Amino acid sequence: MGQPISVTFDEDVTDRAAVERQLHVTSTPPVTGSWSWLSDRTVHYRPQGYWPARTHVAVDVDVYGVHVGDGVHGQQSEHVEFDVGAKKVATVDATERVLRLYVDDQLVREMPTSLGRSSSPTPTGTYVVMQQSREYTMRSASYGVPLDAPGGYETPVEYASRLSNSGIFVHGAPWSVRDQGRRNVSHGCLNVSVADAGWFYENFGRGDVVEVANAGPAMEVWDGFGDWNADWADWQAGSALAR
Repeated sequence: MGQPISVTFDEDVTDRAAVERQLHVTSTPPVTGSWSWLSDRTVHYRPQGYWPARTHVAVDVDVYGVHVGDGVHGQQSEHVEFDVGAKKVATVDATERVLRLYVDDQLVREMPTSLGRSSSPTPTGTYVVMQQSREYTMRSASYGVPLDAPGGYETPVEYASRLSNSGIFVHGAPWSVRDQGRRNVSHGCLNVSVADAGWFYENFGRGDVVEVANAGPAMEVWDGFGDWNADWADWQAGSALAR
């Protein structure tokens, strides 16, 4: 229900309006939505609010032969359809440190958690599950801290659900179980027990939403699927057809 539609081109698009006129989204039930350009090559579409549960969505990228600027033309068109599943939202307040999971607005599980410590706070905002790995190695080098530098690490974890490109995950962290629900000690991830991480991995998935409140600075719109962190007016302003 939180999955934005992402279209990425392999060349810079200088005539964004011409391209955007050829991008079409239809859904059952209908929603109010907008495209917004995140870069010269990437444009995302999201509704004003989350996709309603069990919505059917069709996307047409009709850019074959369309002049995108600087003498470049679209080389192929695409048609994609997908179905939105149940409404799945997880919420956590960094001052309470309890991850609450809701399915169709019903609370189904609570998980003690530990978020980012003061030196590496978890950004506040709305995240979307991007991908999941049964096993994953966390590396400080992914955000610029070499393994041999102070604070460097490589740590294998289980049941890793990625929430951002900057390295925020929900994952099993047996070393911090005593802190979970009590103190925020992670490098930014949502640490939970291995059992709880496994439950999240099995029952939540790509496109499901995690809302983090009262944590660090605001999550950036461009970080993974951070689209929901733009208010609706700002999101619409990113459309080439809004100008």
